[in-house]
Amino acid sequence: MKIAVLTSGGVDSSVALYLLKKQGYDVTSYYIKIWLEEDFKVCPWKEDLKYARAVTNKLKVLLKVVNLQKEYWKSIVEYTLKTLKEGRTPNPDIMCNQLIKFGVFDEKYGKKYDRIATGHYARLKNSEPDFAEASSGKQQVVDRLFRAKDAWKDQTYFLSRMTKKQLIKAMFPIGDMLKSEVRDIAKKAGLPTHARPDSQGLCFLGRIRFNDFLERYMGKKKGGIIDIESGRVVGEHDGYWFFTIGQRSGLGIGGAGKPYYVAKKDVEKNIVYVAKGSSSKYLLAGTVVLKSLNVLAGDLLEEGKEYLVKLRHPHKGVMGKVKKLNDNSLELELKDKAFGVTEGQFGMLYDGEVVVCSGEIGRGDV
Repeated sequence: MKIAVLTSGGVDSSVALYLLKKQGYDVTSYYIKIWLEEDFKVCPWKEDLKYARAVTNKLKVLLKVVNLQKEYWKSIVEYTLKTLKEGRTPNPDIMCNQLIKFGVFDEKYGKKYDRIATGHYARLKNSEPDFAEASSGKQQVVDRLFRAKDAWKDQTYFLSRMTKKQLIKAMFPIGDMLKSEVRDIAKKAGLPTHARPDSQGLCFLGRIRFNDFLERYMGKKKGGIIDIESGRVVGEHDGYWFFTIGQRSGLGIGGAGKPYYVAKKDVEKNIVYVAKGSSSKYLLAGTVVLKSLNVLAGDLLEEGKEYLVKLRHPHKGVMGKVKKLNDNSLELELKDKAFGVTEGQFGMLYDGEVVVCSGEIGRGDV
């Protein structure tokens, strides 16, 4: 079996590559270059690539560097900027997995491979667990996305927009491992990435601050910060696009005993409304609408059924019942009110350990 392994220069993808090579698969390593170096002069991708080369040299695996900057800009960066301008909060990392790593990459380079593997913490299993593969002579279809063994590192939230077709071709070799086990394997194997810190931030920004990126492409525009209860102006901001619902930092205002949080944004007037205290009614939601559904386990999705609902990453989740269900959207009634539910982000449903579906958090009737 020929496998393309997407290598980032981190310990997780390094161990994924190591394990597949050790198991005897025909592996080729790929480093996807999406860094916007023309706009920002620091180039953290060069350090990532240095580590990726060191690992592939150690394992004697061919490394290919592919440039998907234009494709990334068109499908991810433009989506990010458009969503922000509309007053919603995008999630570029979720879209990157669906559209770039298992999308454009597969279309351009992955067709000659049987599988595409990454270092994500997630598990894939057969959707028909009682399927008698040996007796029937048929091959099991591995298309069910399960949470990782390591609950803290679980990354199914970021994979929840992948299609079933993409899942069938995907491999997540470290999904059944704890992060500590991954680092231990890397150390024992002598991989140069064994002690390298985990990457932080958006996949195309590296160490650049997100606000610097926003200022570069969306600029600044002064606007008022208003207390949503009193209607009093309590501060000033540089643009509503710098803020998301539930945000506390960066407001530059005191809460007079309780901190302020972003509760609402007025795009037309460039106003950011804030509420005092995390228990404010303006920050809590008892119902959530999910639109543009991506259903991965349709047989498990039922109106009136209760699921574990995850509304962001990281989020421990809250139990919620499907109140209304249409072809492409649903409404959830939450058992406990959720803080800072953010339009434009994604919500997902779990039935036990299985990812049932995901959808973009929106407003209005389904």
